[in-house]
Amino acid sequence: ILSLAPDANIYSAKVINNNGIGYYSDVLAGLNYCISNNVDVISFSIGGALSSGYCDNDLVASSTNSAVNQGIHVISAAGNDASFNSIRVPACASKVIRVASSSKQDAISSFSNIFLNDLLAPGQDITTLDLNGNNVTVSGTSYSVPFVSGGALLILENRTLLPNELTYLLRSTSEIINYNNINYNRLNL
Repeated sequence: ILSLAPDANIYSAKVINNNGIGYYSDVLAGLNYCISNNVDVISFSIGGALSSGYCDNDLVASSTNSAVNQGIHVISAAGNDASFNSIRVPACASKVIRVASSSKQDAISSFSNIFLNDLLAPGQDITTLDLNGNNVTVSGTSYSVPFVSGGALLILENRTLLPNELTYLLRSTSEIINYNNINYNRLNL
């Protein structure tokens, strides 16, 4: 993100343990940490329960929507269940930017949840470094989210936008990918 948005400061709030398990209390504590540090963007590469629609009554989703109401841009991974009719918490919060995965060839990734999504971003066969500094190739909507978060930060370095205005800007400047006669918006910076 720093190379894309050089003026960004990154705050890290680890809310999931080394086994990929986290509790709502940890996620809420991380969310509150971000809010208290006046961040501009919260990047959620996590996924809780599956939802078949907006989940604003869920505690994490509700708190996430509250962050958006305070002007924080929240970007969340849709999940990796290959679902056309469900999405993971907190991406099911109605006010977040929901991100699904695309391939480098602009196809929707077969593993990606695409229900209610706002944007597609590359998340399939992404080359990165593991914790030991080794090159690895990974896939998932969690890898799509940083592309959108970095793009949001770059835009916010030059413009002041409310969260809904940023969502509109990202969607209206996107590339269109047609899949099963449905148009999806792929991030285009």
